[in-house]
Amino acid sequence: MRPQTIKLILTIALGNAWPMHQLDVNTAFLQGSLKEEVFMAQPPGMKDQQHPQYVCKLHKAIYGLRQAPRTWHDALKSFTTSHSFHTSQNDPSLFIYDSGSILAYFLVYVNDLLLTGNDANFLTSFITSLSNKFSLKNMGTPHHFLGIEFIPMAAGMFLSQHKFIRDILEKFKMEGTKPSPTPLSQTATLSLHDGTPGTDSTHYRKILGSLQYLNLTRPDLSFAINKLSQFMHKPTTLHLQQLTMVFYCANQVLSTYLLTLTQIGVVMQMIELQPQHT
Repeated sequence: MRPQTIKLILTIALGNAWPMHQLDVNTAFLQGSLKEEVFMAQPPGMKDQQHPQYVCKLHKAIYGLRQAPRTWHDALKSFTTSHSFHTSQNDPSLFIYDSGSILAYFLVYVNDLLLTGNDANFLTSFITSLSNKFSLKNMGTPHHFLGIEFIPMAAGMFLSQHKFIRDILEKFKMEGTKPSPTPLSQTATLSLHDGTPGTDSTHYRKILGSLQYLNLTRPDLSFAINKLSQFMHKPTTLHLQQLTMVFYCANQVLSTYLLTLTQIGVVMQMIELQPQHT
């Protein structure tokens, strides 16, 4: 799911005062049916004592199975398209319903779902059909989605990833870092061969992967993260040092992105012109 898609759908919903529903699918990976033959050893404690050499043939996916994510996605996509939704051309995690006067958007990230639209009765009917097909929880108006905290405000909605920032600071043992106003040094020159020793590329990529997700609410970090991503195949100690500065800057301001009424108006106008290309 693209960060731009989340912000776009939120601006449309806020600008039109549409209801939003957050849904959570219980044991999502157990909902898909297998199309190929898959066998597994009898699980411990449930072996057939008379036929210990037998194996189990799976009819549905289980957790840990390589095919499980795909079978769940196929099952949800099949159900959604059967209800006249179609997949967005720009983001396969977004399903769009556009029929008559009804317009609805359905965001999917594994088992986390976000539904909004201009017809409350249609949304309720679709949620009822979805719950009859899959076991799910209707969590109502979204407050936390994909690690992002939604805080309603008079001018729109405040998106915060302060908990995610604290988690990655703790994960990489940088909780006590001194906050920095800028994500990169203004004097250091970054290049592939800067004369400093190399560093662990796996560790470097792990840090970068965590920081990439911050682009959703911290667009001010985007340039620094993208610049440092150019060296992830062969990072040096200077690159790692500059990467830690991004952490310092993330620690400077924990709550960030505000969707204002002006931004909502711009996005709404564009969507009204070409809703099928969302």
